[in-house]
Formats: sequence, C-alpha cells, structure tokens
Amino acid sequence: MSHIGSCFCGAVSIEVTGSPDAMGYCHCNSCRSWACAPVNAFTLWKTESVRVTSGAEHVETFAKAPFSQRTYCRRCGGHLLNGHPPVGLVDVFAATIPTLTFVPGVHVNYAETVLPMRDGLPKMKDFRPNSAAAALPCRNDGHAIDPVACSSGVDVPAPLRFEVPDRIRRKRHRDVRAA
Repeated sequence: MSHIGSCFCGAVSIEVTGSPDAMGYCHCNSCRSWACAPVNAFTLWKTESVRVTSGAEHVETFAKAPFSQRTYCRRCGGHLLNGHPPVGLVDVFAATIPTLTFVPGVHVNYAETVLPMRDGLPKMKDFRPNSAAAALPCRNDGHAIDPVACSSGVDVPAPLRFEVPDRIRRKRHRDVRAA
C-alpha cells in the first residue's frame, strides 16, 4: 500500500509505501515550534519507504540538531518530513499524507508538553529508540512515574483542569452571540 502527499502549494509530492513503524504525538519544544502547534502528529517510516516523487528542486532541509533534518518546500514553506538518520527513520507529518488513516499509539517527549491530553495512550518522557529510559511513562506534570504501576492498564492521571469562572464564561457567550 502506498500513500501520496504534498506540501501546502503542491509543488513537492512524496510517496510512502508499506505501513508506518509508529504513529503518535510529539510534545517536544522543537516539534511544537516547527509545527506552530501545541503538539505534532507524527508517522514514522523506514527511510527506504519514503521518497520525493516530484518537485525535488523545491526541497530544502534545516537541521537544528543532528538527530532531526526537517524538510520543507522552498516555494510555500510547507512542511514535508523530518529525517532521523541516526535511527534510520523518517517522520512524515500526518497532515502531509491525507489518505493515511492516522491511528496514534503513543505520546513522546511528554515531559515537555504544554497540552496535557487524556486519551489513554502511553505518555513517554522522551524519545530514545532502544532505550529503557524512553519507556518510562510520564505524569501530566512531566515527572516520571513507576512503570510497573502503569503496566496494569491504569491510565495516566487526569491533566490539570483550568476552570473558567462563570462570570467570564457568561460574558464570552454574550460576546459571541452579539457578533
């Protein structure tokens, strides 16, 4: 099975074949900054499963760190993928391949989250392939918890809740209705 995707303007097309090795959400500061979002939806593929099929002359790469080579379209700035050469994987952003059914399985770099999520998925402190430390679940406050306690299917504690006072909620409701 293959999926076709493109940058924002369509000048660069990519194709992924097979199935992703993993899908999930990254909460690291770099991904959040790059995506201009509180979380990044990723799909990880083996390097040989990803190729640029057209528009290669428009592809640019930015490497803030050796682990990540972020690729984008020079014409529109649209994000395409993020290569991870040390581990032989490529993160193709989930929004880039619209025909792929996104089924997240994990949160990584959850110690850096700014958007606590209660969805029943494992929350990993960081992302280090083949490392026992990466398998350490994380509480919503970013501190590691006992993995044995979570291996029994117990969900991560609920995120902090920020209540909006009724007077503000009512005012916001009136403002929206008046618009």
